[in-house]
Amino acid sequence: MAVPSLRCGAGILLGVVLGCRVGAGPVPAPGDAGLPPVPRVAGPLHLSVAYPAPTDVIDVGDSTSLFGSVGTGDATLTVNGDTVPVAPNGAWLAWIAVAPDTLLQFTLVARSASDSATLVYPVRRVRRFVPPDTTVWVDSTSFAPAGPVWWPADEYLALRVRAAPDADVSLVLPDGSRIPLVPWAAAAEIPWGIRAFDRDTGNLAANGFTTRSCNPRGNL
Repeated sequence: MAVPSLRCGAGILLGVVLGCRVGAGPVPAPGDAGLPPVPRVAGPLHLSVAYPAPTDVIDVGDSTSLFGSVGTGDATLTVNGDTVPVAPNGAWLAWIAVAPDTLLQFTLVARSASDSATLVYPVRRVRRFVPPDTTVWVDSTSFAPAGPVWWPADEYLALRVRAAPDADVSLVLPDGSRIPLVPWAAAAEIPWGIRAFDRDTGNLAANGFTTRSCNPRGNL
């Protein structure tokens, strides 16, 4: 079955971008497996980002992918100063290192023989707790469940929170009594983007952390 050619603009498909040929190479003989060559597009410079969308909130680790088009195969592109290969039809795919900030910013600069374009592209990321450089801490974003909970008075309700390793954590009830939370080893969540696209298997080995849990009975 024929594979459709890669298109410019917001309709770019990542799977096709990954499989396209950036440089010249031998054309597969009839019957050989492989994608057809990407058609060359020559035209005006038009810099765009297809992913992430302006409304996306991405969940990433220390790097992320972006892809889009420069509108022509006769252009060069840098993202945050790093050179990014441009396919013959103007499509591009970049892996860029990111800082542990909630709001990321990418500066894209495209150049052709007669024109240039710059795009400053902000991207929001999922907010994650970063443990402070102290011996005792509690991740205030990790309480589960959070907010009001309807629960039968004669059943246990599991409570969990992320805290510093080797710390003694207790739940203090309204009457002043304390219920100790027991350690429970868990793996840090791996962002879906890394699971889907990262080629470094070492990034799939999530660092472990310790949560504390308890099962108090009745109303809290």
